[in-house]
Amino acid sequence: EPEWQTVNNYDYGDPKLLEHLAKDGNYGVLLGHYNNVDHVVLDADDPYLEKLVRKNLPPTFTVRTGSGGLHFYYVIPDGH
Repeated sequence: EPEWQTVNNYDYGDPKLLEHLAKDGNYGVLLGHYNNVDHVVLDADDPYLEKLVRKNLPPTFTVRTGSGGLHFYYVIPDGH
């Protein structure tokens, strides 16, 4: 959807988004700062980096990328 990063973005429970996903639609995740919480993603395209993340960081929401790597999503309260 055009302008998904600025205008056309939806909360995870928005009916429009849920309908899109039910039809096997894809989605992008907008990261940043919201309500004093920072959202970050670690892009682990390298198997060694993936191993380090799994060994040293807590489990989290993770998705496989088109290239076969992984994105690990983390929330950092108060930017710390």
